[in-house]
Amino acid sequence: MAKSPALHPLGDLGAIALSGLCLIHCLALPLLMSMLPLLAWLDGHAAWIHAWLLMLIAPLSAWALGRGCRQHGRRPVLYAGLLAISALVAAVVVAPRAPALEAPLTLLGSVMLVSIHVWNLRMLARRRLRTISHV
Repeated sequence: MAKSPALHPLGDLGAIALSGLCLIHCLALPLLMSMLPLLAWLDGHAAWIHAWLLMLIAPLSAWALGRGCRQHGRRPVLYAGLLAISALVAAVVVAPRAPALEAPLTLLGSVMLVSIHVWNLRMLARRRLRTISHV
């Protein structure tokens, strides 16, 4: 009896992935092109947008990290979060006087804040696991 050839899904998966990328490109490019006027407007109002985003991010992050700290008891999570928020505040405050510092401070604060929220979530998950294992 002849052996059937081995299945190689890699070719099919690759073709599906490339077809999907083509579809996304074909659908997204016209959408992105239609947004060019909006993107130009955003560029001229970046400082204003950063300030408004900060007014949303700072209290939400402080609340989430403070709440997490009360539950898991790891104060360094909260302190690190406040440091990251301070970097974002510094980026908004320093932007008019030293525009070259705005992007690095924003990137630093953003990456730090995301990492600290992940840290907070991991501490909360560990606490839940300890609570469950003691029951």
